[in-house]
Amino acid sequence: MAEPVLLNFEKHGKLLLSECRDFSQFKSQHLVPIVFQEFYPLATEFPLVFVRTSSSGDFVPTALMGLS
Repeated sequence: MAEPVLLNFEKHGKLLLSECRDFSQFKSQHLVPIVFQEFYPLATEFPLVFVRTSSSGDFVPTALMGLS
């Protein structure tokens, strides 16, 4: 399990974020799990649906990316 640490300029000063340009890993996914903060921005572009998981029976919010 990950252990959060405070950011320290000496240890983390050279870390950068890189932009992902290859989305081929998502080519076959038509439902993408989302979090509450994403509801409003995604709802303007994609249908949002709740899917029940087979393992726990809980509902998971997802964005519908397409139909195949």
